Order: sequence, then C-alpha cells, then structure tokens
Amino acid sequence: MLRSTIVKVAIIGAVLIVAPFAVPFALEFVLMVDLLGLEALVLFLLLQSRQLLSTLSNRFAIWLQGVFATLTLLASLYMFQPKVFLPHAVGSSMILVFACSLSIALALWLPPLLLSSGGFL
Repeated sequence: MLRSTIVKVAIIGAVLIVAPFAVPFALEFVLMVDLLGLEALVLFLLLQSRQLLSTLSNRFAIWLQGVFATLTLLASLYMFQPKVFLPHAVGSSMILVFACSLSIALALWLPPLLLSSGGFL
C-alpha cells in the first residue's frame, strides 16, 4: 500500500515537472483529474477541441478555395482547350509508344505551353 502511494506521488510529481513544457495547460489536466475525475477532463478536452476543429475547417476551406481558383485558371489556358489537348495527348502517347522517347513526347507539348504563357504574343 505504501509503495503504490509512493509510485503514484512520483508519477504525479513527474507529470507536474515535465508536462508544462509539453502542453501549456497540463497542470489544469492534472488538477482536473485529481479533483473532478477523468470524465471532467474528457469534457474539457472536447470543449477545447471545438475551437481547434473550427480553425482547421476554416483553413481547409481557404485551401480548397485556392485549389478551385487554381484549377479554374488552369482550365482556361490555351493548352487545356479540347481542340489542343486531345491531339497533343494522342500524338505524345503515340510518340512515346513507338519511339520510346519521353523527351520527344514532351517536346510535342512545348508549342501549346508557349502559347498558354503568351510566349508568342
């Protein structure tokens, strides 16, 4: 009995010494578990995680909006118009299959890349 109490006090002491460097509100965790029980700690963590989840969902929405804006910009490029993209995709695939040269197949895409960037204008 005495040994388990000493071990419990040693663990709580180690947590009190180390935890503030790992988690800013770790001391509150230890006090909540000791005074109110584990259920109160779980409730506290759920309430604290609500703000984190809303922040993460907001950042994800901003990131998703940026991805859609980028895809919209790419879709409007000359290179991705169906009348340009399909013949170049078929041509580069045929060159890749018959000539087995990736550099020649990629060279076929240089004119639409230059036109999309405004290189010839």
